[in-house]
Amino acid sequence: MSFKLVISNSAKNDLIDATIWYESKKRGLSFEFEYCIEAGLNQILDNPFLYQKRYNEIRINFTARFPSFIN
Repeated sequence: MSFKLVISNSAKNDLIDATIWYESKKRGLSFEFEYCIEAGLNQILDNPFLYQKRYNEIRINFTARFPSFIN
């Protein structure tokens, strides 16, 4: 079964804001944040049933390093 990853425009904007914020705290930290987000999204695509459902059909994966943002 194939799944489609959907990221809303609002979520994209949040990710952009978070990336800018992390870079303002430490040079290069935004790249680490982006890597963690990408890895988390890939984990969801690889095995979506491993992650809990919230908000109807949305699956959630929290990152260890940046816990306040989605993976």
